[in-house]
Amino acid sequence: CMQFYCYMYRIGFVTQDDVLFPHLTVAETLSFSAQLRLPTQMLSREAKVERAKMVMAELGLQRCQDTIIGNQFLRGISGGERKRVCIGQEILTNPSLIFLDEPTSGLDSTTALRIIRLLQNIAHVRQYMLLRYHFFLHS
Repeated sequence: CMQFYCYMYRIGFVTQDDVLFPHLTVAETLSFSAQLRLPTQMLSREAKVERAKMVMAELGLQRCQDTIIGNQFLRGISGGERKRVCIGQEILTNPSLIFLDEPTSGLDSTTALRIIRLLQNIAHVRQYMLLRYHFFLHS
């Protein structure tokens, strides 16, 4: 099966820029993504919501699950939490391979390290990951 739809659920892609609805909460964002992206014929609505809750737990997002995403005009979750929500949207489908474009871009060094460790843990448990990021060395 060489058509695109055969690979649709096997590959995930996390963009450098976080593309999220600012007025939805973390739980609503992941549940909405699960409703849209998980196959209807295989999972009920309740099973999709449960899958979203499992992903939130895996990514340590339970504490902020009822907080809105926010944007530059609307206060919401932190940058590290935003990045974890974006990663969560992709691991909902349990892909075999995840591409991440500069997953630490715009994050401070402590948060960036937490994201890298989180990705390392996910890679050990479930998926292969391909990361693209830049290192700038100061002399």
